[in-house]
Amino acid sequence: MIYVTDTAMWSDSGPHTARRVAQRPGEWVVSWLPRRLVDARQAWIAMRLAEIYCARPEPGSARWRVVAEFERELGVSPRLLRRVAGGPDSMPVGA
Repeated sequence: MIYVTDTAMWSDSGPHTARRVAQRPGEWVVSWLPRRLVDARQAWIAMRLAEIYCARPEPGSARWRVVAEFERELGVSPRLLRRVAGGPDSMPVGA
């Protein structure tokens, strides 16, 4: 589950967080995308992706259905997300 306040997002499924940038209202930074500013929706999507990868669902799981769309929206690769989750680059993914 992802928890959201006006200034932070965190998950009970992994170590990653998102914080609103105090000097730039409306912009967020995500722990696994530290050099990139995103909006609140993108921060939530990044948190959801990290949560799914950290959970390591079985291939074919319904959780994978949204992953490709979210990856495209953020412009991130499955390889990066496997590293974020602490898994090997060969970790199985997808439906």
